[in-house]
Amino acid sequence: MSEIHTAKNLDNKIKLGLVLNFGFTLFEFGVGIFSGSLALISDAG
Repeated sequence: MSEIHTAKNLDNKIKLGLVLNFGFTLFEFGVGIFSGSLALISDAG
């Protein structure tokens, strides 16, 4: 039972995930600063 598995190219999906995560973190941090919410700021970090 010899099966060959090839890895798919996931570079673009990983980059998209990192960009979305970083963007959401910046947005959450900005809203935390704007509203004075330490909970949002700490959650963003």
